[in-house]
Amino acid sequence: MLLNRPLAVIRPCRQRGGSLIEALAVLAILIILAAMGAPSMASFTASRNVESVARQLADDMALARQEAVKRNTRVLVCPGASGSACTAPQAATDWTKGWRVCQDAGADGECDPATATDPNPIRVRGALDAAVSVTGPLSEVRFNPDGTTTSGSYSDYTVDSTRSAVASWRVRFAASGAVSLRRPGS
Repeated sequence: MLLNRPLAVIRPCRQRGGSLIEALAVLAILIILAAMGAPSMASFTASRNVESVARQLADDMALARQEAVKRNTRVLVCPGASGSACTAPQAATDWTKGWRVCQDAGADGECDPATATDPNPIRVRGALDAAVSVTGPLSEVRFNPDGTTTSGSYSDYTVDSTRSAVASWRVRFAASGAVSLRRPGS
């Protein structure tokens, strides 16, 4: 019976995968696509950074207004992430070193000392990325206990990118204390 069985057919092994030349061609295509997308990615990243800083500034202005009303005292938003005085020797409109939100119950333009039950400053933002700039008309923003500001009209702060041409954002607050954030083109 064993003799009547057909012999097994030997089939050649099929190779799987690709050659080195095919891998190099795919790699070259990927490098070309990445090079085409890199400028777009840099612009996208820069615009997201500008938007993020603008939103943080608007949020902190709104927080300062809320805290002024809640605490029934004056609250300041000052450029610079350290110190107690808002009138620092830096340029009056330089917000690139960050900012702080602090209580000013003495109405002397300085952050009050912290206590065990009342931390001060309320919030601190560190220095900004070198690619983002914030400019505004005031060296500090003062929110009164009723939520209004000491400025007589609208004040605009512009958040821009210093490295690429991306649209700037505008943080605006009115004498009433209302804070708004304007996107590019709006």
